[in-house]
Formats: sequence, structure tokens, C-alpha cells
Amino acid sequence: MAVETKGIFSYIDNMLMEPITELTDNIYCTLDAQLKELYTLYTSFMATLCHCPRFIITGYKTRA
Repeated sequence: MAVETKGIFSYIDNMLMEPITELTDNIYCTLDAQLKELYTLYTSFMATLCHCPRFIITGYKTRA
């Protein structure tokens, strides 16, 4: 493994960085797709919940 250290900074070979970059790109794409699916599910769940009269919050009643 070709690592050159200068102070607190390390320079790693491009040969090692390219597979790491490709891997992280794939991971980010996968996570993005999963988050979009989760967001769609959450949005539809909240829309269903808000239209259900049993769960409508009308506010607090004050005592006189």
C-alpha cells in the first residue's frame, strides 16, 4: 500500500482511491434510493393519518 505521510495529512495512490470512490458512489446511490422509498411511504402514511377524523388534533381546551 502506497501511503506517503506529511504531518497529519496522508496522500494515498490514485490506484487505491479509484475503487474506494466507486464503492462510495454505489453506496450513496443505494442509500438515496432507499431514502426516497422511505420518504414516499412516510408521506403517504401521514396523508392517510391526517385524513382520519379520529386523529385530527383540534387543539387544547382551556379551563375556565
